[in-house]
Amino acid sequence: MFLDAERSAYSSNIITGNSISGISLADGSSENILIQNLIYNNANGFRGIVFENSAVNGGIEPPTIENYDDSESFIVSGTGTVGAIIEVFADSLGEGRGFLGSAVVVDISGAGEWIFNVPSIFQDTLSSLSIQTLTAIQTIDNEGSVNTSEFSEPYIINPTLVRNVAPATQTGYPIGSLGYAIDYANTNLNSTITFHPCN
Repeated sequence: MFLDAERSAYSSNIITGNSISGISLADGSSENILIQNLIYNNANGFRGIVFENSAVNGGIEPPTIENYDDSESFIVSGTGTVGAIIEVFADSLGEGRGFLGSAVVVDISGAGEWIFNVPSIFQDTLSSLSIQTLTAIQTIDNEGSVNTSEFSEPYIINPTLVRNVAPATQTGYPIGSLGYAIDYANTNLNSTITFHPCN
């Protein structure tokens, strides 16, 4: 879905199966709110929301997901712009197929941080290998100018099932390919790639 828009709101839509990204915002687009949309299985490197350049939607940066702890209380945490509303999603390929809920970025020691407790209804789903990644977006109201970001970099929560996937025409390797696993391990020094025989 390609948008060249200003001061528009897109909420609670299902956006899937596009030959480009789920939502692409053109140069000059601003003050667009993109909330609680389920975005998945789109092309262009499996990116759910793409801005044509860094000035789109007021230059808002995506948040980050820094940690996921499922040992006891299923907590997701990360960084963002102070005052922003964070929306957290689960997906098998790094987009936003399942909306889990939201959190607010607060100022902690001069840095914007957020913590989200995953509702119990979703906890079994996140333990399933069908869900491999978490993503997040942030929406900020800056003196009446409200903008939503692109998706964060996907945070891998379950082992990646490496498939025989060709790197097509998109940027980088698709999530789930061996190329992606190698690139990820090279940039995350504590990562390992484990091969298991097929049954």
